[in-house]
Amino acid sequence: MANECIEIENSTVIIKTGPNQDSLVQEETNPTVITSKQSGRVTIIQEEVDPTLVVDSAVKSIISSDLQQEAIHIYNPGIGSAPGSGDLKAPLFAADVTSSSGIIGDKVWEQDTVPPESSIISAVTDSDDVTVHVFVEGWTSRYTPIVVIDGITVINLAQPTPNIRTYEGSVDTVVTESRDITITSSTGSIDKVYIERAAAGPDVLNIVFGAYPGSQTELKQNDLIPVTISTEPEAVSVTIEAFGASKIQQTLAVVGGIATGNVNISSASGQQSIRVSAVNSLGTQGDDFTSSTLTLNQTYPSINSAIVVYPASQEALKGSETADVTASVTDFTTILYTTSGDLDHQSPTNVYTLTKTVQRINGNYVESGSNYTISANRAANDATTVRNSLVWIANIAPTGAVTIDGNPSSLSSTPAGTNYNIRVTASQVLNSVPSMVADLGTFDGSFVGSGKVYTDSLLIEDSTLRGIGTFSNLSMTGLSNLVGTVITSGSSYEVAGFPLRQLTVPAYSQTVAIGTSVGNFNQTRFRYAGTSEWLTRRTNTSNFVKGFTITDSAGNYDPNGNYAFITDLAFANSNSSGTLKVDIEEQT
Repeated sequence: MANECIEIENSTVIIKTGPNQDSLVQEETNPTVITSKQSGRVTIIQEEVDPTLVVDSAVKSIISSDLQQEAIHIYNPGIGSAPGSGDLKAPLFAADVTSSSGIIGDKVWEQDTVPPESSIISAVTDSDDVTVHVFVEGWTSRYTPIVVIDGITVINLAQPTPNIRTYEGSVDTVVTESRDITITSSTGSIDKVYIERAAAGPDVLNIVFGAYPGSQTELKQNDLIPVTISTEPEAVSVTIEAFGASKIQQTLAVVGGIATGNVNISSASGQQSIRVSAVNSLGTQGDDFTSSTLTLNQTYPSINSAIVVYPASQEALKGSETADVTASVTDFTTILYTTSGDLDHQSPTNVYTLTKTVQRINGNYVESGSNYTISANRAANDATTVRNSLVWIANIAPTGAVTIDGNPSSLSSTPAGTNYNIRVTASQVLNSVPSMVADLGTFDGSFVGSGKVYTDSLLIEDSTLRGIGTFSNLSMTGLSNLVGTVITSGSSYEVAGFPLRQLTVPAYSQTVAIGTSVGNFNQTRFRYAGTSEWLTRRTNTSNFVKGFTITDSAGNYDPNGNYAFITDLAFANSNSSGTLKVDIEEQT
């Protein structure tokens, strides 16, 4: 089997073959070329060598050959000794180039490495300060190699993988002009990376603003004004800072040395510039450029809140009544007064008057929104202020709905009396508190509230008659002094029932006063105190064990009476001490 060695010279690989496995391969001055082949960027030449020499023991690398040789040993004179010297050198690679103060771009990497981008060939920087990173293997002469980058010894070599003799490290160096950075190892290996020193960032040459919007002579916040920015040819974009006249930062593309766009005006005032810088393809930014000034003015017309004066004692208009609307306006060039279809107003509508008179011409009730508008404009910066106001209209009388808080099915009583909150909700805002009458129960005072909602307390006592009651005589005065009397809902209510109460039955008596009359006999329940069993309701007073009925004071059956009657005569007679207690209630 033939013996081979690969020697790398520039871009030529010379494969030298011998007839036996123990031959030492050596370079011949005028080799006899057996065959040659172009492979990527490398030319492969096969030649014969002296078969009597012994192979160096350091030859270890074996790769597959396109020339179908059984074993190919690789020597690299660029990073080690020539084949046959007996000192094969360890691999050394420039791994990357970075910068903490500038931009590194346009990196060129050795192709087809695993992983990709592991060995850098060249890069471009816009900073003098760069960091060159290295990957190196140790070799036979010492465990850890000594690596020098650009004449500076690497002192931060570290093993990325423990117990594997590969090392990574870096050196900070200065590159003021384009040049090669040389990396050497104590094993004799050498590599280089080319650093191209980029020029300074591109300059902005000029900034020209377009016309102010419309007929404006001043600019206000959020106005847009066209801008054209000229740059040096290498610029790819410009950045307008959020500074001075510019509200926001924005980036514009540069085409042929020109960038165009709009400046969004800031909230600043007075004479204000914008500040711009250009950037090249590497990302290097040129010097700031400040434009000529723009005139900014954030003054808007001022319109005070309108004060509406209605006819005497009124807070709204009815019929064809009029009201005076007063509002002062300053810092304006033009003004316009407008109303909705409910009002007519004093002319001319484009002449400022501190007080305008308006008249109702339509609408029955208007309490919200706006129907009177003042719009003022300041021409210099086209700033407009709009103030909406409301003139109330109440051309119809209010109506009211009555509700009882808690919405009880009926109003029950207690010995001390029970208060129920009666609520009147008007269809309009009222000018004064309403009044109303209840035919069962007693209102304890005048209504209280505001706007549309007013309440009063209705007292239901044991002495209050049971049955259906009615609210009546409602009187509500609207804002235009129209009086409403109509109750739209809730005019009737029921007084019935009483909550559970405990009574003491006199000695030897079958009757005991309830304290109030019964409204609904079938909703009445009766039991002996301390028990859970309700007695049977009876419609007569005949003797019946565990029964009761309702009577008048004479003991006659009366389903709406005010006495409870024990139908069990023997049980009643056993109450010799007069301490028998009973529970009774009329459920609602």
